[in-house]
Amino acid sequence: MIMIRDFSNMFQQMSGMPINSKGGKAMLKKYGIDTNSAQYKAAMKQMSQSAGGGVGYTNPQAIKNVMSGFDKDGDRINAFGVAGMDATGIPQSQRHKIISVSEKSRQDMFDETKRHFLQENGVGNGDTTRRSEVFTRYQLSVSKSDRLKGTWTLGQYERAYRQAFYDYPNL
Repeated sequence: MIMIRDFSNMFQQMSGMPINSKGGKAMLKKYGIDTNSAQYKAAMKQMSQSAGGGVGYTNPQAIKNVMSGFDKDGDRINAFGVAGMDATGIPQSQRHKIISVSEKSRQDMFDETKRHFLQENGVGNGDTTRRSEVFTRYQLSVSKSDRLKGTWTLGQYERAYRQAFYDYPNL
């Protein structure tokens, strides 16, 4: 004979309580989670999308872990710790625009491109480049609204510098 048991209560106790319940909201507040913040709302949106449309049962630490992937404005933070670089929903025509990039950032990219070209004897293998550091420094130096366009513009400078080194290696 097959015996069927209902384990839902046990799973509920292991995973926490429903976050939309009165007790769930009180628990979140107790753990310092502001349920009105953009960071919380972005985290809950991500959690509900990954859970197939609803968050269900969770715990405050799980929510805090997901919230750490967003800044106070609810923008996703990338692997380099920079918010405002998520291009989801932004058409390429709006991201791929040349904008003004500081002389310091352009010089930084030139120096890195030159260093890499000389170190690798003109072979662009990418193994020893520190270009991500150059991009991250630039991204942190400008407003979030300019990060995508500025990063793309700085990439255009990098391509031009690299091409110049290939075309005129004896300069």
